[in-house]
Amino acid sequence: MQRRKIDEVVETYVRDRLNAECEARGRQTQIAEQIGYSSSELSLVRSGKRQLGRGMAQALAAHWGVDYETLQKTARGAHAGREPATRKHLPNLDATIAFCRGEMPAEFLESYERQARRLPSDRAKREWLTDIDGKYLAWRERQKTQKIEQQRKPTVRKQRKISPVGDRSGVLPKIRAGSDVRTKAV
Repeated sequence: MQRRKIDEVVETYVRDRLNAECEARGRQTQIAEQIGYSSSELSLVRSGKRQLGRGMAQALAAHWGVDYETLQKTARGAHAGREPATRKHLPNLDATIAFCRGEMPAEFLESYERQARRLPSDRAKREWLTDIDGKYLAWRERQKTQKIEQQRKPTVRKQRKISPVGDRSGVLPKIRAGSDVRTKAV
């Protein structure tokens, strides 16, 4: 790819991601303060009235917890359609989930990730870690409570049915031809 084309791809990706992340009121101001730019500069980039500079792109990449090269690769991947359209790209969430693998059960992490992807924007890694820790403790307590409740419930055992003839196999004996079985005429 030519150098300018890569920058356009990155700019489009960053603009889309910023617009998605800044849906919450006041979020644009927070991001601007964190990356060291004014809210109005960020607004101009979001609206397309100003081009995204490499300095701002690098600052945003750092804000999202990746380096600029990773941001470029992610933008190219999204541009090429390699990312599923239904899956939101939340790199800080992805990094947090990867960090917690092996420490927390996969069942919990999958559930947490599904819920987190419904949120309008990505968070800082520290925020994700704080949130996931709290939710994990609550999830673990619910699991313990459910286990205790299951142990308290009396278990009902099914009784085996005995066949009317007394044979425990459940199969009725065959009647042989010529045996002395009398039937009533109907």
